[in-house]
Amino acid sequence: MTGVQPLTDTLTATRTLPSNYANVPAGAGAAANQFGPWLPNSMLPEGIFFDDDGNPDTDAALITWYGYNPAISDLGWMRGDLESFAAIPATDIQAMGANLSYTSNVIDDLVNIGLNYVIRLGDVGTFPASANNTFTIRVTPTPDSSGTAAPTFVGIAPDPLLLFTSYDASVLLQPENRFAIGSLLTARVGDADLNQSPTIAEEVDITISTSTGLSDTLALVEQGPNRGVFAATLPLEYSNVPAGTVVTMTYFDVSADLDKTSSTTAEGTPAPILSDVSITEFSVPETLADGLSRTLMLTITNDKTALELATGEVLLTGSDGSEFYDTFMDLRVGGKQKFNFRWTADLSDPAVPETVEWVASVTTNDQKVAEANAVTLVEVKKGKNAKSGESRRSSAAPFCIIQIIL
Repeated sequence: MTGVQPLTDTLTATRTLPSNYANVPAGAGAAANQFGPWLPNSMLPEGIFFDDDGNPDTDAALITWYGYNPAISDLGWMRGDLESFAAIPATDIQAMGANLSYTSNVIDDLVNIGLNYVIRLGDVGTFPASANNTFTIRVTPTPDSSGTAAPTFVGIAPDPLLLFTSYDASVLLQPENRFAIGSLLTARVGDADLNQSPTIAEEVDITISTSTGLSDTLALVEQGPNRGVFAATLPLEYSNVPAGTVVTMTYFDVSADLDKTSSTTAEGTPAPILSDVSITEFSVPETLADGLSRTLMLTITNDKTALELATGEVLLTGSDGSEFYDTFMDLRVGGKQKFNFRWTADLSDPAVPETVEWVASVTTNDQKVAEANAVTLVEVKKGKNAKSGESRRSSAAPFCIIQIIL
């Protein structure tokens, strides 16, 4: 566009914009340009990606895509422009399927190079009062009349699919063998037994542990529907450990009827913690009737000999499934901070009393620095005649106070 354009409140496109994929191989038949003028998200091709940074939560590197390849006069997997869209043999795809670091899904980044609109607004406060300081944007779409056919790969399942086909499970904790303290750890499992649905990304639980005593379960998420490979990153407390600590993942393989493990060992020096936070008070009710509520209290202190302010988080969990979380920031040297959490007792069986085991922990610099434990006996609610008395007694119930200075 040249010259000064007149002001207008209407923008109109007078023609279909040409394709933005000039280098892509031509399609077959009517789909001469197999991506069309602008590829909608309902017609995205499948791609195979490699997790090049070891983090399944970030974008992986695109390795190959599935479309019409004139070199073989058929649909197939091929490389990209830099490799002249070379066809990839089925054996290579099958080898990728056995590798736990490969995933498959639609190439959703393709729609990011479609049309994007930016509207710059002035001060809506200068609008006439009758307009209530509002404005309306209306978009009137016009159907594409170019006659471009849909890509031939639309609605066609890639052949071969990227699948983990073995019922003999494979497990992998990365980085393998050794890892730098504080780095990201990723657990992966491949098992065809777990691929129950071709349309839903499923989950599987594994056990993670350290030679220093940490232990927990971790949910791994399938890396694309119908993949058979599952992955997740470990909490950072499993990486911020002393040098020589062994971190292990354990998966029970049903087909083999045994536990399968993968381990890696910490090396290096953890980031120093110059604050010195401890739990100095942890109070929970000693007993409480089912259905009643009380406040759980937690106090932390940054020791007066600490060398810096403290920033981190507190976590309080109960064996009944309760979980309370909060953060603290720049807790001064010698300072205290109190946390209150409201909890309601809830018996799984209203006729059977049970004990709730509490664990309070404090984390700074992604390292657990303090922990305290307590218990509450949840009693069966009394009958109607005793209900009011029970409430009065519970309101004055003694508290179990635990002081821990680490």
